[in-house]
Amino acid sequence: MPVILFDTVTLEHFAAADRLELLEKTFYGFDEPRWVEQVKEEVLAGAGLSKSRKFCVSVLDLEWLGDAVAGPLEETLRLKILLGGTNDDDEHLGEAESIAFALTTQAVFVTDDTGAYEFAKHQSVLGPNSVKDSCAVLWEACSAGHISDDDITRFHHDVFDLGRTMRCRCSRWPGGDSLDDQIRRLSRRDRTSRGF
Repeated sequence: MPVILFDTVTLEHFAAADRLELLEKTFYGFDEPRWVEQVKEEVLAGAGLSKSRKFCVSVLDLEWLGDAVAGPLEETLRLKILLGGTNDDDEHLGEAESIAFALTTQAVFVTDDTGAYEFAKHQSVLGPNSVKDSCAVLWEACSAGHISDDDITRFHHDVFDLGRTMRCRCSRWPGGDSLDDQIRRLSRRDRTSRGF
């Protein structure tokens, strides 16, 4: 089976929606590694921040991700600049290392960073079939029978309700909801969480 690499944002989305198990169920047959060192470093850094601690700690608890791997350094640094980073920051380093490793191994790359997704999708070695986002992963999980169609909508709403942004902006994305729709949805969610 091919290698699959997950970006920090995607891992945090699945953690935020409490659906990390879907990644393992859907891609258990894929070979390791499943993340690169810079993504692991970003998750470790996020575990130290109050706003992302809950999500990042649950990602770090995933044994299924296996050991993080280093991508080719020179190509990683070159791609970081192409993705909008500079020599003086760590911006886009996880995405750049993931893409660099994917290019050398023809791995599948999963990211919800729009810039990294579009860039990777247009690389001839990868192409559109080897670059996915959370929405594509959800549809694969649904096709495999791991979740229902309603679960896909619920995932989008959970991510949205936590103030996070998915790349797909498909018809499941609630960003177009009216304020009344958002209030009704949050009220239903609150009642459900309290057992009513």
